Amino acid sequence: MNEDATPQRARGGAADPEQTKQLLLDAALRSLADHGYAGTTARGIAAVAGTNPALINYHFGGMRQLLVAALARSNEARLARYREATAEVVSVADLIRTWEQLHDEDVAVGHIGALVALLGATSTVPELRGDLSDIFGSWQGFVEEKVSAAVAGTPLGPFLPTEQAAFVILALFVGVELLTGLDGNEGRAAELFRAGDLLAGLLPDALSSGLLAGLGGAS
Repeated sequence: MNEDATPQRARGGAADPEQTKQLLLDAALRSLADHGYAGTTARGIAAVAGTNPALINYHFGGMRQLLVAALARSNEARLARYREATAEVVSVADLIRTWEQLHDEDVAVGHIGALVALLGATSTVPELRGDLSDIFGSWQGFVEEKVSAAVAGTPLGPFLPTEQAAFVILALFVGVELLTGLDGNEGRAAELFRAGDLLAGLLPDALSSGLLAGLGGAS
């Protein structure tokens, strides 16, 4: 990533500062998804946003802050979307299909690509680790909440450590996305959902009902 924005206040920006910020956030997320961290530049983002590169420093304090803000905004919207969509499912099979649809949306809007790009950059930009920890913390809490509700009242309830189970689920998700970015095999996630669909068919009715209530209806 090239830090080619200057710290001075830019002139000639859009009349509405908030609109300029939103355009920069949109462009930053898309650039990360399409070009990765190394290929994302201040000039490229500003060109897409139709504004001056110096406004990145003015509004966000630097490129790293802009990129993290773009992912954080997207993350908030996606988490809200997951909560809304999973509240209406009527079966475990429907839940898995809903999650697959949500994942496809994540990819389409650039959220997955941006997330993978910033994760990959943590080895060379250590500051990103702290930036991303809050983002992953929100998902850890969401998944842990769903797992806890899912196993409540089932034979698994007394024995399953929900915090560790949520971590394993997130690690699996991140691993699949990182491997997809490495070898370009975009079918990995679909294969994982197919396996989940098969597993759902093998669940006892009582456990399936508990999983549905927790993973779908709990909020």
